[in-house]
Amino acid sequence: MLKNIEPGICFFTGIAIFFPFLFTNNLIIRFVFVVIAVIINILTGRKFHILPNILLLLAIMIANIYPPDGKVYFEIGHFYITQGAIFFGLKKSLLLIGSVYISRFSIRKELVFPGKTGALFYKIFFYFEKLTELNLKFKKNIIEQIDQKLIEIEKSTSLNDAGKTKNHSFNIKLDFKQILFFVIINTIFWGLLLININLWRR
Repeated sequence: MLKNIEPGICFFTGIAIFFPFLFTNNLIIRFVFVVIAVIINILTGRKFHILPNILLLLAIMIANIYPPDGKVYFEIGHFYITQGAIFFGLKKSLLLIGSVYISRFSIRKELVFPGKTGALFYKIFFYFEKLTELNLKFKKNIIEQIDQKLIEIEKSTSLNDAGKTKNHSFNIKLDFKQILFFVIINTIFWGLLLININLWRR
């Protein structure tokens, strides 16, 4: 069902759920949002690599060690690992990771808008999708790998066909399952946002 989901549904779902994700400050709820974003990516055929996400999470947490804030959990030399640093680092890393996966879900090269603007958006979506699918090998030159991928994308037949989108119209073929998916995902995200607001008021 989800592998055949309309690109337009993905686009509007991503827009609708990004607001509650962005304005949720509860760590547990934000983690749930990220897990859901990863799951819907996998169900719609996107690849998931756990190592880059772990490295990103650790890098952001390390970057937030200073200034020390809150209860000290343990020391590493002159570094104090505090409760504030861990929670703040987790929140920022989850915000970044979740934003990436929501964007990956909602932006697809199959999404076509009419006219020259549509052709431009097609190229942007195409580059974004291909770059987010890039599986970097950390033992090799990362910049060189990205450059090589950009060259491959530039030579891609699909990208060269972008100019043909000017005669296309933006149509979404809906069925009950896709509408149900849109409703369920939005209900979960907006429902959890309301829970977050109620927890914040207490």
